[in-house]
Amino acid sequence: MNLYAGLWGGLMQPAYERLRGRLTPGLQLRLEQSQYWPLEVLARQQWQDLEALLNLARERVPFYADWFANSGITVEDMTRARDLSPLPVIGREELMAEPGRFQASPRLAGTFGKATGGSTGRPLRFLVDPASDQWRLAMSRRGYAWAGCRPGVRQVYLWAGDLTPPPGLARLKRGLHRGLMGQIYLDCFDMTPAQMERALKVISRFRPACLVAFTSAALILARHARARGWRPPASLRSLIVGAEALHAPGRQALEAAFGCPVFETYGSREFMLMAAECPRHQGLPRIAVPSTHAPPSRGAGWKRWRFPIPPTESGPAGPPGPPYSAPGAARAPGSTPAPADCADRGRRPAGGGDRHPGGGAHPAHALGQASGDHRPGPGGPAVRRHLELWLGAYLRQALRPRPLPTGRPLTICLAVADHFEPFWDRADLNTACARLAAWEKGLPKLCQGIADSRGRPPQHTFFYPLEEYHPQVLERS
Repeated sequence: MNLYAGLWGGLMQPAYERLRGRLTPGLQLRLEQSQYWPLEVLARQQWQDLEALLNLARERVPFYADWFANSGITVEDMTRARDLSPLPVIGREELMAEPGRFQASPRLAGTFGKATGGSTGRPLRFLVDPASDQWRLAMSRRGYAWAGCRPGVRQVYLWAGDLTPPPGLARLKRGLHRGLMGQIYLDCFDMTPAQMERALKVISRFRPACLVAFTSAALILARHARARGWRPPASLRSLIVGAEALHAPGRQALEAAFGCPVFETYGSREFMLMAAECPRHQGLPRIAVPSTHAPPSRGAGWKRWRFPIPPTESGPAGPPGPPYSAPGAARAPGSTPAPADCADRGRRPAGGGDRHPGGGAHPAHALGQASGDHRPGPGGPAVRRHLELWLGAYLRQALRPRPLPTGRPLTICLAVADHFEPFWDRADLNTACARLAAWEKGLPKLCQGIADSRGRPPQHTFFYPLEEYHPQVLERS
């Protein structure tokens, strides 16, 4: 770590945040200490914190006040039994229909609104109090620090740009803050060849220690860099990716292009950073859904704890699997200290979380899973959803149709959106190749004899999730 990063991250920034009355420095210190706590200490603290949260919900949130009163279940019943299964599962539509019933009263000063990316068709809006936002900062700093990405260390972000430019004063304030943090931001949604050239030049000249990027954007830039013969600066020590899943071929491509280890992260706008790789690169936690509430168990020197994860409206929480490491599990005797969030590699929970730039479930699956109707029929939920978005335009077009032009040919453009996902539903490589072969054989037959007025056959392109890249599928001659 350089002198400036040590002064900024270890002295100046904490002093400024304490002066402003923020909790972040204390929370950050607590997180750095608790990641090495013995499991028994960690579990006791978790349930104490959870009991306080449940009591707050019972006392200040109308929905939970009514639920506890009507169910006859007490907070003590659940914490004593270490069992959260009696709690009701809340759906997105229920939250949107009566948001006030799920908001704590009185509202804390400084509370502000946020929203999910809307990948399931409609963003979920929620409120965040200042303490929650400070927890978010502390969590991200701890997770990013495992990759050597600390405040004051030079960082380049290949991240989402502004939909609308902020006002002048806000832009100036943000620029000053990023400058002090040692950060440069590039728009990952503008990946033209010219912009990718600019990104490579920025990385070469700025010489960051850390690159933070959307997974797909990093893969696109990596391919461009390899094609150009670009060499990364020696200063680059780590690449942090998030927002989308990262698979083994993608990890190999990124490490080859940028010459540094890759650290995967997983989080969401609602629940901040939930998982991050440590230097051991044993992968992200795998969420288990055990049929019973298992006690702590030991395995490979790690202490683990199972928690039940209820299904959500965006899909099931994931198949049963090995438990994930508690965020403070003790290390094995004689082993190298490493953050306890290192865990067995496995799939992330389906539904929820930032799996792609907008957050939420995978875009190819979100429409069906959000409504719980995977086979929508006429008039079903998928047909009726979000009428407010399209019904007005449809009625205007139906009631006042534009007259067709006369005396000249009418040009009609027909576009069919095609999601090509041979690895859909967690298929293996053999299944994916078989699907590809069927597509290669069937598509020409399907399009045979179809042409426009100029004799041109259908022109085909498709959506493909870049995080599922595999050369045997995408680079067949």
